[in-house]
Amino acid sequence: MTKPFIYWKESGKKEIFTISNPVVKQIAEVELDTEGFFLARFNKKQPSYFFEGNISECQNSIILTSFSKTNLVSISNTDNYVSLVEKGIEKIKNGVFQKVVLARSFSQGLPENFNLNNYFKKLCEIYDNAFIYCFCLNNEIWIGASPEVFLKKENDVLLTYALAGTKTPNEEITFGEKERNEQQFVKKYITALLKENNAEEITISEVSEINTGNLEHLINKINFKIANPITIINKLHPTPAVCGTPLNEATNFISENENLNREFYSGFLGPVYKNKDFNFWVNLRCAKITNSLITFFAGAGIVIDSLPENEFQETERKMDTLKKWL
Repeated sequence: MTKPFIYWKESGKKEIFTISNPVVKQIAEVELDTEGFFLARFNKKQPSYFFEGNISECQNSIILTSFSKTNLVSISNTDNYVSLVEKGIEKIKNGVFQKVVLARSFSQGLPENFNLNNYFKKLCEIYDNAFIYCFCLNNEIWIGASPEVFLKKENDVLLTYALAGTKTPNEEITFGEKERNEQQFVKKYITALLKENNAEEITISEVSEINTGNLEHLINKINFKIANPITIINKLHPTPAVCGTPLNEATNFISENENLNREFYSGFLGPVYKNKDFNFWVNLRCAKITNSLITFFAGAGIVIDSLPENEFQETERKMDTLKKWL
């Protein structure tokens, strides 16, 4: 049995932070009154967790754990995913929803002599602008390099991202109408949600491109103020960037057709500080390690002009964020 642990690196920073000997609590919703690290699953009906304890910079070598060797072959679901995307497009054409985000997983055995400590540090070096984390909970290890802020509070100002659309960094390829429409769904949804919940001083940046290392996305940064951040946290998750729009119809389709327990993938996670500021990120570009098996998760935003094979390749590129550095 491996003791729970948590390590992370903030976007744009070099320091690695941890909570020594955290007290792990299973909770119903986010808590902002206590210092620690919060973990929310994609499915709100599944429990969230809070690693309670003092946040400190990590000075020494970090994750110490070993893994057994495996001869397990890779497990994927290519055909199933393409069929799922086709079904989603058909629902869009029939007016059930405008966008749905569909996910898949890919599992393989860990490489011989795999070292989690080195893997974590490599991700920190490669993806400087991402939120890098690694935690152990219930004898499972999760690791990720997320490009997307869910909600960040610094003093009285909150920040969220309207991020969607994906392409590889290539000067000859530009974002097309499909990607721009997909990203606009997210921006319009978040903006409307903030106004409905009496957010104030809402400012939206011009749409721009964000480079996350091996992929680029379209993004608006949205700043605002609100009296009770917990209200907007509960209503903002899940966003159209990980679920779809309209929310209920997209959620129902995912629940009935995706055939995947997303667990912590496309939930959100991050530190809560003593002064009640917090830094929550959408849990994207992530993987779960159990014994000698690593499972990668990725999804793609499906709109009316999506091409199923292209969407599958997009999930492959997203998984490569972690897979290529094993």
